[in-house]
Amino acid sequence: MTLSRHISRKIITFLALTFGISSISYCYMVSTGSAVNIGPVWMWSPGLAAIITQILFRGRLRDFGWALGEPRYLLMGYAVPLLYASAIYVSV
Repeated sequence: MTLSRHISRKIITFLALTFGISSISYCYMVSTGSAVNIGPVWMWSPGLAAIITQILFRGRLRDFGWALGEPRYLLMGYAVPLLYASAIYVSV
């Protein structure tokens, strides 16, 4: 199988899964008249489809690039929002 055919199969699988998961969510929302309980599932349908597609094509979830970064960047990611929030609260 050529690389472009393999990629095309992955894209079609992803789109079909996204359509299927979001269709279930839409049917539930239409039948109940509310999106309160199913809204997060509906919003996460592309993410769930991506994870399922990756698993189906024998990929690893590690290929998504999910990993902890360097401690310096983790500390900055935690400290910078706190500094912004404290500057606002101190000024108020």
